[in-house]
Amino acid sequence: MHSNDSGIHLYRYSNKGFIGKLDTRPGILYRNGDNVTIETERFNEELGKLMEKIGSQAVEPRNEGLGKGQTKLSPFVTLYALAQCTRDLSALSCAQCLSIAVGNFPNFCNNRKGCRVCIAVVILATSSIQSSSLSALPKGFLILR
Repeated sequence: MHSNDSGIHLYRYSNKGFIGKLDTRPGILYRNGDNVTIETERFNEELGKLMEKIGSQAVEPRNEGLGKGQTKLSPFVTLYALAQCTRDLSALSCAQCLSIAVGNFPNFCNNRKGCRVCIAVVILATSSIQSSSLSALPKGFLILR
């Protein structure tokens, strides 16, 4: 996996076939150094609801492995989330992998303003952004930090 300002790029190679196969070996973790400092209980509750929503979206065949969403935490702070499975996975394999990633999310990303968990076939990312940071962005732009 490779990360730069334009996003995460997944590169896989092997001398064994891996297309369509579930691979949940440990991946890469990127996390924002800043913690949520107020209303952490509410933040984690809303994050859990959002993760459930985007996970359900990602396993729908019509969404091709992609789930994304947002929720307002206050008039000034919005929580964004994205879940993505590689397109070669079945809906069941995608759901299994997302379940593992979401299950481990609190261990790696607890109370973080932004975090990405990348497994060989799944990317899970969140970011909480203050609305003043969004003024220069085009509508519909998804921010991952």
